[in-house]
Amino acid sequence: MSPIRCLLLCLAVSASASPAVAHDIVPADWCVDENAKPERVAAFKFDGGQIRDVMDKCGILEGEDHFHTVANAMGEWCRIVAPRQDAMPFISGPSSFTDKDHHARYRIDNGIMGICAVCVRPSR
Repeated sequence: MSPIRCLLLCLAVSASASPAVAHDIVPADWCVDENAKPERVAAFKFDGGQIRDVMDKCGILEGEDHFHTVANAMGEWCRIVAPRQDAMPFISGPSSFTDKDHHARYRIDNGIMGICAVCVRPSR
C-alpha cells in the first residue's frame, strides 16, 4: 500500500471513529473502490491572512463557526488546484481544528495545514 493511500485511509478511519474530527469535509464514500488510489495533488499551510485571501477569492464569508468556514474554504481551494479531479482536503492541523471541540476552539488566525488529494481510478 502506498504511503499516501495509508495516510488517507488512516485519516478516514479516524474520522469515522471520531465524527467530530473531520465531519462534513470528506464524504464517507470518497475513494473506497479498492482499485482506486488516492493521490496528493497539493499541500497547504496557510496562516490566518492567507485563509482570508482564499475566502475572499471564493466568496466565502467569515461565519461564527470558524471550523466550518475554513473547512469550506479549503474544499474550494482544493477544487481550484485540481478542478477536473474533484480534489478533497485532508486537514492535519492545527490541533484546535482536529480536536473534538474544534467548533469552540478553532479560530481562523490559528492557520491550517494539510493536503489536497484526488481519487485516481485505473483506466479501463
